[in-house]
Amino acid sequence: MLKNKIILFLCKLLSYSPILRITDDLQFGKIENNSLERLRISFLSFNFGKRIIHFFTYYIETKEMNFLNIINLEKLCNYPNDKADKAYDSYKKEIETVNDDKVLIHKETLMYKISQIEGTKNKTFNKYVAYIAIIALILPLYGAQLSKLHNFIGDYKVLFLIALVYILINLLLFFHDFMRVRGYNRTRFNSIRKSDTPLKEFTESLYYEWLTIKSESTFQVTLIKNIEKYMIGFVIISVLLLTSHTAEQHIAKVDNSIVLNNSISSPTTLIHLSEVQSDGGDFMKINDLELTSLKDRLLYNNIDKLIILYNEETSSLVDLSKFLDMYNDGFTDIIELRDTNTQMISIIVIEED
Repeated sequence: MLKNKIILFLCKLLSYSPILRITDDLQFGKIENNSLERLRISFLSFNFGKRIIHFFTYYIETKEMNFLNIINLEKLCNYPNDKADKAYDSYKKEIETVNDDKVLIHKETLMYKISQIEGTKNKTFNKYVAYIAIIALILPLYGAQLSKLHNFIGDYKVLFLIALVYILINLLLFFHDFMRVRGYNRTRFNSIRKSDTPLKEFTESLYYEWLTIKSESTFQVTLIKNIEKYMIGFVIISVLLLTSHTAEQHIAKVDNSIVLNNSISSPTTLIHLSEVQSDGGDFMKINDLELTSLKDRLLYNNIDKLIILYNEETSSLVDLSKFLDMYNDGFTDIIELRDTNTQMISIIVIEED
């Protein structure tokens, strides 16, 4: 039993991995306690809205191996209900042998069941609206950071960003699929009015509506459960990104304050560089005199540290960093310090004692 629990736990972990993923088709990828007999093992697998796409996949139950396999959530939920017409025809034959008193009981029961399902659908829709509101509240927080995405290249936070984009794509697809869940054509009042047995005709239409609306509601609930799963991931990753970013900013401020305090006694020079304006001027040409002087000092003087002060709107920091790296012999520490009080790029040159 312990062995099975360990295997089940490992399978649940791998169900979230895009590589060597283990899933259960009947549970739309989720691993349950009874999933071990019908596992699917895929070399590469990812969710794309209401579909799971598997590459180089092996299904244990049928012992089949395929290059490509796509699982569709609609088929798992039997939506639309492809058996509704057959069940409806069967019920029409059954109700012909039932007296009006029992037909009334059928009618009241079906109306009660339909009202229950409508209640479930309303709750599901309210959740849908709430999740959209949460996304609309959180997404603007990332808007100000879009211009700084290049700073994440080569950083561990790029993994968080990839996961966040993956989650957002799936959320948008599920939101779109939820809105596309369509109702079914109901029996028209005119056909009931002209019927010789209007009570039976109405009850038959209620039965068909119950079959179809039940399928519709089940599919909506399943979509919402998947949206909930991605919403949890979205919130967790957002909190992790915010926490790590705040912690890094605090550590950087502490480290830089220590560096500045330790450098007070050393000979220092302050250089101001002009930013590129909207007219599209070249940063290197605008600051040619200052950068040439700085290059000469890097090559021939004993510079201990260069501290670059910049603000969040600085657009030329990348060009400056490339320039300094080109002429730095490796013995000069280059420190980048964000300073909200500066309107330009400033460089503190600290020479060795």
